[in-house]
Amino acid sequence: QRIQNKIYHSNDAPWESTLTPKRIQQLNDLDMDWNPIDSNWEQKLLEFKQHVNKGGKNIVVPMDDNPSLNYWVQRQRLDYKV
Repeated sequence: QRIQNKIYHSNDAPWESTLTPKRIQQLNDLDMDWNPIDSNWEQKLLEFKQHVNKGGKNIVVPMDDNPSLNYWVQRQRLDYKV
């Protein structure tokens, strides 16, 4: 899927975009998030910072407090090891 994403966003894509400048502007007017993966990562980073700043440990986020943040922190560690 990552390869498909790179092709889609590259100039080598085998199709032309149907998004005209006008359509792009209309989406921008609605605050279109053009990169939701990065936005989600930034949001989770902010949540983790808040957890640590509240006196939480940066080792583990309790599952009961925030299961999705717990998963995100674990995933970052796995990605770091790769």
